[in-house]
Amino acid sequence: EASVSELGQRLRPEAAILANQIMAGSAGDIPTWGYRFLDCAPEDSLAILAPHLADQNAVNRERAVVAIGYMGPAASSAKTPLTSALGKAESEHEKLLIEWSLREIDGVE
Repeated sequence: EASVSELGQRLRPEAAILANQIMAGSAGDIPTWGYRFLDCAPEDSLAILAPHLADQNAVNRERAVVAIGYMGPAASSAKTPLTSALGKAESEHEKLLIEWSLREIDGVE
């Protein structure tokens, strides 16, 4: 995890790769700290993830919500699409997941 923080912007290409793998369902099991790769290029990561918040497929919406939530404050520009997704949540589980993501972005425990 410290290496990801230390390398920062140098990991920018890997952030886009990871975001695409998350959305394709091919990223495998990502440790919580692994999502910090997305923080190395938050604009690029969110450009890939955020459009899926309005996806017709619930699995894709969930993948995007989880990844954005784990990005924490670096994903602050995704608050508006997350709030919109919250209003359209199809299940209580999806609603709770989006609320969790919003709290993570705000840094609320």
